[in-house]
Amino acid sequence: MLRCMNESDLKQAAALSASACAARDMQSYPLCEGAEAYEAKYRRWLSDPRGGLLCYESGGRIAGVLGYEFEPEPMYLQTTAFLAWENRAETYAAYVSHLRERFSGYTAYVGLTAENGLAAEALCTAGFALAEASSDLRLSPTVFTPCAPVSGIQRISEADFVAYASFHDAHFSGIYWNATRLHAAPDGWYIFAYVPDGTILGSIFLKVQGTLAEVFGLAFTGPEEAERAAAPLLSHTLRVVLSENPAVESIVFFVDEEDGQSLSAAAACGFITYSRYRLYASVL
Repeated sequence: MLRCMNESDLKQAAALSASACAARDMQSYPLCEGAEAYEAKYRRWLSDPRGGLLCYESGGRIAGVLGYEFEPEPMYLQTTAFLAWENRAETYAAYVSHLRERFSGYTAYVGLTAENGLAAEALCTAGFALAEASSDLRLSPTVFTPCAPVSGIQRISEADFVAYASFHDAHFSGIYWNATRLHAAPDGWYIFAYVPDGTILGSIFLKVQGTLAEVFGLAFTGPEEAERAAAPLLSHTLRVVLSENPAVESIVFFVDEEDGQSLSAAAACGFITYSRYRLYASVL
């Protein structure tokens, strides 16, 4: 039975999530480690008006957790927990059934670890398709390795944004953070571009939130430009971000597994592979 979670469920659900889903083949995104971290996240999602937090009960016990956040316009939904540790196939099927009934017409996205084959199979059976296969890279500021600079890197300001917007939408198409949403977003975003001759040939955009920073995109007009400037552009951005945000403890960067130049640039700056990410999508 799938039901809404309440305050009294939080500690038990968090403890079970942490113990039963410690292995990569049981996990969903965003990743979480330890009962305290799960409880903090579940508590936050429980009170989110644009979110949902449910538990699946089997034999009177909590057997899984489904969390999600949604936006009525543009009918977008992203899961924040897609976890099951008892009767897993049945539980995953109940999650999808609930989402289809509650959010008909929405485009739903479910993030999993690459190793979580049972959840992936359940999603594919329900009509979801693989939308992204990425390496989940992580960097601690203490091991950040700056790269040699190149000329032509500039920070995109409010005054520059109109000129930048067309490059952004052309090279980061198909993602939630298009130029319009990025421009309207709250503070915390950093955008840098590679402009060696007055024309934007590459860019990167990154968000800082508390102790975490995340690179959302790194793109260039072609492989030669990427070869020349990917590592310097990433490095320059990290220098500025860490200088202006000393509280940042970790930088996250999801890179397409076939994007060798971005993977090489990240490795040059000290990123390591933390996990492998798989994103599944479907119109509900």
